[in-house]
Amino acid sequence: MDLLLVVDTSGSMGSAMKESANMHQAVLASYGILSYFESTKSKVAFIGFSDKIDAYVDWSDKYDDVRERLLTNGHGGTKFPISRIKSTLDVRSRDLVTVLITNGDLGNINESVSYFRDYLNDDNKLYIFYLVVQNLYIAMNIKDIGAKIYNANNANEFCDMVLTDME
Repeated sequence: MDLLLVVDTSGSMGSAMKESANMHQAVLASYGILSYFESTKSKVAFIGFSDKIDAYVDWSDKYDDVRERLLTNGHGGTKFPISRIKSTLDVRSRDLVTVLITNGDLGNINESVSYFRDYLNDDNKLYIFYLVVQNLYIAMNIKDIGAKIYNANNANEFCDMVLTDME
């Protein structure tokens, strides 16, 4: 299985260096997930987004590049990058896992649900770590099509839930 890691880097995520910030928890969760996929010699792609694509790593085994790009301070608004997610996932043919970490709304909800429905029907996996559940309607729409939605208390709890589910 290969991993697409999608992380919200908007201003509301805060600083990666401040323990109480959402971005800090996102980095910790991401590092845990990355370590697992690195140990299985999987490929990884990464999208960091705010109101634009802030960071992108195409499919590779360069896990340190992804880790480095995660160390950022949040900035800007939030625009869910469904077009970039689609174009990134559509070039892979193996079993895929997408992990999305956010504290905001998933924009373009109808387009996103439609795309992820097909993605999940192809036996891929989608895990979403909501650091703050602001819109249960969106979460339920995504959950209804087979995504795993976690509102974990911290990054370690999220990693444990995802890795346990994948076993």
